[in-house]
Amino acid sequence: MRLVYTLVFLNIIVGAGAWMYDNTITVMDSLQVVKLRLQGVRTIQKGPLEILINDRCRTGKTCRCVALIHGLGDNAMTWSNVLVAAPEDIRVYAPNMPGAGRSVRPQSDDAWRIPSQAGVLHTVLSRT
Repeated sequence: MRLVYTLVFLNIIVGAGAWMYDNTITVMDSLQVVKLRLQGVRTIQKGPLEILINDRCRTGKTCRCVALIHGLGDNAMTWSNVLVAAPEDIRVYAPNMPGAGRSVRPQSDDAWRIPSQAGVLHTVLSRT
């Protein structure tokens, strides 16, 4: 019976290792999200976009907002070091553009075009 348990355990370990190897980016992004949360960065879903936010504003003080926009084929994790290093009195937004991270994936070809993505970004950030 001990041999069966050992084989099952080894099978689970090998399977998990194979999954992590095949999904390296997913694993690394998940670890990065945990690291960011421990450092005060939170994640919200606003409409179709997932947005990482580090709010360093203090009550009663003037606060500036900054949006960090990643490039095509990238995601908001590009800005992880900048998000963590935000100075006081700054609220930093790092949205995952449509189709990146946990943002909604566009369904039409036109929605992938830069003007369409910029429109989504403008609509979401102007309400945030």
